[in-house]
Amino acid sequence: MKVAAWWRDSGRTAALALALLVLTAPWHKHWVLWLRPVGVIYYEYTSLSFYLADGAALLLLAAMLVGRRRQAWQWGWRPITAPLLLLAGLALGSAGWAGDAVLSLVFGLRLWLLGGIYLAVINLQPSPRLLRLSLAISLGVQAVVAGLQFLSGGELGWRGLGEISLNSLLQQAMREGNWLRSAGLSPHPNILGGLLGTGLLALLPAALTSKGRARWGWLLLLSMIGAGWLTPLSRSALLGVGVGMGFMVGMCLLQPTWRARYRRLLGGAAVAGLAAVAGLLVWQPYQLWQRLADRQPWDTRLILNQAAYQMITQSPWLGVGANNFSIAAIPYVGAAAIPQPAHNLPLLLSAEMGLLGGALWLWLMLLPAVWTARRVRQRQASLWEVGLAAGLVALAVIDLFDFYSWGWAQGRLWRWLWLALWVTALQSPAATDAAAATASAAVGA
Repeated sequence: MKVAAWWRDSGRTAALALALLVLTAPWHKHWVLWLRPVGVIYYEYTSLSFYLADGAALLLLAAMLVGRRRQAWQWGWRPITAPLLLLAGLALGSAGWAGDAVLSLVFGLRLWLLGGIYLAVINLQPSPRLLRLSLAISLGVQAVVAGLQFLSGGELGWRGLGEISLNSLLQQAMREGNWLRSAGLSPHPNILGGLLGTGLLALLPAALTSKGRARWGWLLLLSMIGAGWLTPLSRSALLGVGVGMGFMVGMCLLQPTWRARYRRLLGGAAVAGLAAVAGLLVWQPYQLWQRLADRQPWDTRLILNQAAYQMITQSPWLGVGANNFSIAAIPYVGAAAIPQPAHNLPLLLSAEMGLLGGALWLWLMLLPAVWTARRVRQRQASLWEVGLAAGLVALAVIDLFDFYSWGWAQGRLWRWLWLALWVTALQSPAATDAAAATASAAVGA
């Protein structure tokens, strides 16, 4: 078979694999390959598991390797590619001095797999239509499951699909007189809130650029995702998405054409968001306030962050090793908190891989917003790029209060995938808004 035919076949396979990867990225469904329990630390932090999304990731890499076996690989935008690959190298190299070398070794190899996914997406150059539709289906499924959990007040019994046990969350809700925080098919309500919120921001441009029935279709979908985003009541996700939405509005106001065309729609979206929050305040004021004012999670975060400061002070250049924070934190936290990663990623990476690791992550947090704002001023950016950048802004805020972009397989995959999509948007800005109209028409049909 000719190489061109191979490329056409493998290209279709790669596109399908990417769609499956986006669909399964939030799912907790997994198989434990090597159980390595360590005290009271949650088993997924120390064990080797194979997640449902890993199958799609391997299929994507295989298809891309076949399709581009005689072509040079593109490395993407190096200010993003270089820090990502350097982080993977640091993580793998830290096995040489980590207390638990196996943890760092496995974690480093996983980061290299993510690096392969990142490069595969950049070289595939998927169409915005494919990505929007994949995101819409993925987030729609999670929002529906979250809504059903919320309405039923308990689990749906879908363990075969990766639904977690909600017993502890249900007991907490009953003690506090609050509603059950939904997790969808993700590992935790906070993760669900973050993933739904960032996806909501990325899909908002589709509603802005569509017309007629297509616009109503997108608005209905976004309303459903927005409702699902509220059910976990994740404080970091609420804050992060609020800041991300502010970034998107600011970028649209900065560009004269967008300001004239979309200001009413963006204003309506902002009013709808505020109305949803106001509705919650009117409907369940005590429960909502109790959740927002609960200090116990903040006290735990403070204890873990203080442990991170101490580790950085004692080993500022090497750290304790990638994915070793939970084990290293045991003597620091004692009985005051369950050992787990610090809930601040610049701190966590500085503690695990030295100050260079923390600086690299901080760079990845800040650069997309700064660069997209620059491109908007120069009228080079597309709305698709702005939506992706707004999602990365939301994740950057979340990274200051949670750790799943580094410590959970679903969060890591989402973050690296998001960066890859943003870089592809940088490479083809002229075509993306036109493709958005096509995608909108497809969804509205």
